[in-house]
Amino acid sequence: MWIKPRYLLTLTLLLLSYNGQSLFGQEFKIEKEERVGLTEVPTQSVEWLNAVFPNNAKVKWYRETTSGKTSYEAKFKYFNKNYSVEFSESGDFEDIEFLVNWKALNSNVKGQLLTLLSDFDKIKIKKVQKQWTSPAQELLTEAIQKADAGKITERFELVFQAKKDNKYHIWEALLSLEKLISIREVKLLSTANLDF
Repeated sequence: MWIKPRYLLTLTLLLLSYNGQSLFGQEFKIEKEERVGLTEVPTQSVEWLNAVFPNNAKVKWYRETTSGKTSYEAKFKYFNKNYSVEFSESGDFEDIEFLVNWKALNSNVKGQLLTLLSDFDKIKIKKVQKQWTSPAQELLTEAIQKADAGKITERFELVFQAKKDNKYHIWEALLSLEKLISIREVKLLSTANLDF
């Protein structure tokens, strides 16, 4: 029996993972992102975004499926900073992320984050985002306006290349300054579109 190459990749990924969990205990990130129109986005997501980021006309909306979970993401520039705001499939706010320069981070912060990744060798940071979240919209609005995360939850999302078990892989980790919250290997599919 002949299997077409595109189906072979899908079959292989299905065999290697079940709900993002490998048969060998390793969690993978498999992500699909597609651009959607404003009418496809939950109304409460649009209203929330307009309240927290007023007068922001150039928002690009995406539907994202990551390891079986669907969400909506708004990407835009606000006061010269690139933001990504994620909402659940039903439209509830989840988090705000924005790019930061690894080299510009305080050396103590970098040291704490790298200490949490001590199981890896030869780490090369590819991308860093700060992730802000809070149940109170007014605290997020204040944090954005003042560029101060003092009253909200701040985490770091790192994408990095590193050596583990004598092989190089790309990883995505979510960390606070105190602990490693989650980590998973990133699997890039040949059909994945990356939008920066």
